[in-house]
Parts: sequence; structure tokens; C-alpha cells
Amino acid sequence: MDWNSGLKEGHLSAVYRWKLLCLLLLAALACVAACGQDKNIVAKVGDRAILVGEVRPLFQRPDGSSMSPQDKKARLDSLIEAELLAAGAREAGLDKNEESQAALRDFERRQLARRRMDLELAKNVTEEKLHLYYESHKEEFSFEQRELSHVVFRVHRDNPQSDAEARRKANGAYQKLREGADFASLAKELSEDPPTAAAGGRLGAMNRNELEPALAELAFHLQTGEYSEPVKSTFGYHILKADGDVRKSAKAFAQVRGLIEHKLAAEERKRLLEDLQRRINVQVYEDRLP
Repeated sequence: MDWNSGLKEGHLSAVYRWKLLCLLLLAALACVAACGQDKNIVAKVGDRAILVGEVRPLFQRPDGSSMSPQDKKARLDSLIEAELLAAGAREAGLDKNEESQAALRDFERRQLARRRMDLELAKNVTEEKLHLYYESHKEEFSFEQRELSHVVFRVHRDNPQSDAEARRKANGAYQKLREGADFASLAKELSEDPPTAAAGGRLGAMNRNELEPALAELAFHLQTGEYSEPVKSTFGYHILKADGDVRKSAKAFAQVRGLIEHKLAAEERKRLLEDLQRRINVQVYEDRLP
């Protein structure tokens, strides 16, 4: 038996098996990589891939729920159309001109700015902070309310003489009240505001900020049951009557949540910009503006 020959054949067989094992291992790794890549790609337009991460935000509704398969397909088709048009623009060299480059830089700038603000707002404008602001600033959301009635005599802007006539009528009605006339009956008879006249002059519950300043100042200083002298508004001459006590209330959190969120977001934006301006040098050359 030729031992040298046997050893050589055994050595070659081992080398062959080792090479085969390496090839199989590389093929397996390539398959795993390819499978992983395929799972991350939802579409290809030429050599450009549309990834799962690109479409995921597009498939979310404002309330956080996911779209139907039909809606998802429509969104994806729209994205593919945009990618096709973008490919056509690149073929025409439009991605290289100055205008396109400026637009891309502006888009990147705005997207990054928005994402940074979103990050800060998510961290610093929380539901807990909105409630805390509401509880500690309830005076901002308070309002005075009172049941009122009125008798009104209209002034017509296209007739300058109507002012004197309305004032004369209002003074006459006021005199009748002083002589003991019933306010509701007088309103039904004389008031020139048909909807409230039919109800005896009743305006119902009025907030202070719903009235013109001159009317509000008078209406909220009357004693309950007291009526005023004639007072002028942009509508005409009024005689006001306080039908109930002044009530002070605060708007519910749900009514003002949006206002609070807007205010805190504006404050957070200002704080962030001031912090960045302290740390990042900004130079402006106004004489170079086109």
C-alpha cells in the first residue's frame, strides 16, 4: 500500500470538504442577508428601494389606528408614482441644479427642525404639565356671568337723525320705569330687538366678555333687580336690568386644553431657541441678500 498516496488523497479530501463547508456557510449567510433585506423592502423603483420605515408613518391615521389594506396600497402607489417622477427628474439632471439643491436643503432643515421640536414637546409639554398649568392659572380661564334683560332702541347708521330719536325714546322708557312701569311689559311694548322683546327683554345668562365694554361695566355693577339709565352701544341705546347675581365660573380643562398646549409649546420653542443661540454662533450678512 502507498501511504504517501493515501495521505495525499486524504488531505485533498479534507481540503475539499472544508472549502465546500465554507461555500455552504457563505451561501447561508447570503440567504439570511437577502431575506432580511427583502423583508425590509416593500417596493423597488429602478435601483432605489422603498423601505418599511419610510411607509410606516404614512400608514398611521391621526388617531393612531392603522389604515385598511386598500388605503395602504393607495398610499404605496402614490409613493411609487412620486419615486418614478423623482427618477425622471434625476435622469434630466434636475437634482443637480441650484434651485433643486436649495429646495432639498430647505426641506431637510424644516424636517429636522420639526423633529427636534416634536422631541422637546413630547418631553416637556406633557398631559400632566397641561393640567398643572390649568390648576395654577385658573384665574386666566375664569369669567363673570349674569342674567340680564334689556330694552333697546336702535340707531341706524345710514340715518344720522336716528341717534337723537333713539335717545329720546330711551329716556322716555326710563322715565316710565321710574314711575313704576313693569320692565318686562315695557320691553314687550317698546323694545326694538324683536327676539328679546317677545321674552320680556330677557337676554339670559351673559358673560362679561360677550358685552361691549360700556355695557359690561354697567351691567356687572347693578344690584340684583336694579335697572340702569340709558347707555349707548354700537347697536343703539339700552336700558339694562340685572335679573340675577354675578356668578364667577371657570372654563373646564377640556375647553381650554388647546390654548394651554399652544401657550406652553410657544414657551418651549422660545426656550429651546434661546439655548441654541447661546451655544451656536450665528452670523448674518444682510448686505448679501439678493
